Amino acid sequence: ALALGQVCFSLGTDTAGSGRVPAAFNNLVGLKPTCGLLSTSGVVPACRSLDALTIFALTAEDANRVLGVAAGFDAADPYSRPIQPHGFDFGMSSTFGFGVPQCDQLQFFGNRDAERLFDQAVARLERMGGHKLTIDFAPFLEAARLLYEGAWVAERYLAIRDFIEAKPQALFSVTHDIIAAARGLSAADTFSGIYRLQELKRKCDRVWDGVDC
Repeated sequence: ALALGQVCFSLGTDTAGSGRVPAAFNNLVGLKPTCGLLSTSGVVPACRSLDALTIFALTAEDANRVLGVAAGFDAADPYSRPIQPHGFDFGMSSTFGFGVPQCDQLQFFGNRDAERLFDQAVARLERMGGHKLTIDFAPFLEAARLLYEGAWVAERYLAIRDFIEAKPQALFSVTHDIIAAARGLSAADTFSGIYRLQELKRKCDRVWDGVDC
């Protein structure tokens, strides 16, 4: 409906890309605020500690307007938090540094159009005053894999435990196999995952020390 111009924005959720990916496939802006900026009260959870309410819009300006209206502390949501000053003010600087993964870390899965558009985006950022900086994207990728290959699968299992145990055949087979694997995870595995995520965060923080976006 949004892509057809019937509405000016819509809402969704995003834990591992469910807001940004379909937005990209439909030529839309997909805005995923950091966790807690938009209340998730009433949202059916996937990974409750990581879920975010997301905004679909036709333009970045529209998405920002909706964010300004929707953001706010919700005492009923245990993960809600007030907005804090953050980030780099692109409007106050004539130049900025943007990170691009190492060549051997770029993956387009045979999609030549995606590769071409990526190169065009890099060139456009440089024309806007950006300074390209090559970064090691490996810790970001490993952190992402934890969501489906690590202990966080147990949180997905918890969200639908009663349903998956009662009607396992009702799930898409790939989805079932990923989530059902959580039955073999222990509390020790969960803490191991938490520790590894914190280690990866420290490495990612060092990358952010050198780039603005």
